[in-house]
Amino acid sequence: MITTIVAVLICMIIVPFCSGLLVTKLLPENSRTYGMVFTNGYMLSVVLFECIYLLFVFLKSNSVQWLGIAFAVCISVYAVLSALLGRECISDCEKNRKKNKVNVFQILFLILVLIQLVMRLLQQVSDGDDAFFVAGANVAAQSGQMNTILVYTGEYSPNPDMRHIFSGLPVWIAVLSRFTGLPAAIMSHCVLGIIVLIMHYAILHVISGMLFPQKEESKWLFLMLSAVFNIFGNISLYTPQTFLLTRTWQGKTMLANLAIPFAFLLILELYRCQKIKEKIEITGLLIMVYVFAGTCATTGFVIMLLLLPVFAAGFLKIGKKTAKEEKATHV
Repeated sequence: MITTIVAVLICMIIVPFCSGLLVTKLLPENSRTYGMVFTNGYMLSVVLFECIYLLFVFLKSNSVQWLGIAFAVCISVYAVLSALLGRECISDCEKNRKKNKVNVFQILFLILVLIQLVMRLLQQVSDGDDAFFVAGANVAAQSGQMNTILVYTGEYSPNPDMRHIFSGLPVWIAVLSRFTGLPAAIMSHCVLGIIVLIMHYAILHVISGMLFPQKEESKWLFLMLSAVFNIFGNISLYTPQTFLLTRTWQGKTMLANLAIPFAFLLILELYRCQKIKEKIEITGLLIMVYVFAGTCATTGFVIMLLLLPVFAAGFLKIGKKTAKEEKATHV
């Protein structure tokens, strides 16, 4: 039990946080928060896993054990380098944290998020897609083989499912399950459910700060209303809110509630950037988000292509300094 708890803390909290420090330095200082460090770390971890996973697929290897070893070595080395090279990002995160002033909307928002986290643990919603996604992760974790065993029948198949083979998220869950010792179903429904919710609101927190930079109460009102919409957004089986609160382990959930909002956040940052160097750094983060979207769902990358015209407009936009900024520069 203690070994499992320590493994979960290392694999699900410490390593992703360390991995996100260096990447978060690409964001402007005002957007550097502990939540963004955590989110960037997870996205980078999934992107790195996808690259290694696709290498195994093209080499026609189905060994989950060797895939896990390769991923563990790569992410561990990167996490150490990121912690050493990006440790000053923590001071920026702490500085932004101290700027937050307690108000009634912030308290209400935190209460609503806490309710969602508790319900996510207590209320296990049955879903037909579990028969594929969770079963696929469980089969890979238990058998040590990926893309070769049919999840519906348990039979061996030399021909992999080409529709889903390029989406490595179920195999990623299987590797995490083997690392931590938790069953793939618990990893999917409980652990990832909590983590995805935290990352979703971490992204919205930064977006709200960009939309209302000088209005603290408006920022938290925006977040509180977002939490309310998420709670009461279950008007059909296919809304992003339904996926967020009932099917958080699925790639479509992460695409709709993490990848797309994060892409919009970065596009907003592009419009705010004044220097080409900053725009190039934000573009690098946007590429990471695109690969993450493709990992979550095979069609994720295609859906994200719809944002390319907006991205191009943001990159080509050349900001003009206001008269006040010009005066401050000359002084």
